[in-house]
Amino acid sequence: MASGGVHYQGLLPGRDEDTLAVRVVFAQVSRDARRQQRDDRDVNGVNYAALADHEFVLEVTYRCHLRPWLVVEPDVQWMRHPGGSGATPDAFLLGLRANLTF
Repeated sequence: MASGGVHYQGLLPGRDEDTLAVRVVFAQVSRDARRQQRDDRDVNGVNYAALADHEFVLEVTYRCHLRPWLVVEPDVQWMRHPGGSGATPDAFLLGLRANLTF
């Protein structure tokens, strides 16, 4: 597995505490796991829609400090081969995280 990303703080004028982040993750399914799936398919008749190979995720977030006690962070993710195989179509995730401090 490999992952990395960049964060940039203060992208917008007057929003010095806000942070834009872009992250990527790549996970390769092990040879042993792929071999087990092939054996299950060929020997035991297990029906796999697709054998596992890898998963890739691209994520973009923007952490917005609205008040000293409120931070909101929208999140967008694109996943290629979710679950590690092509059996499931690519997926998009939209999320929103809110942090309250009191």
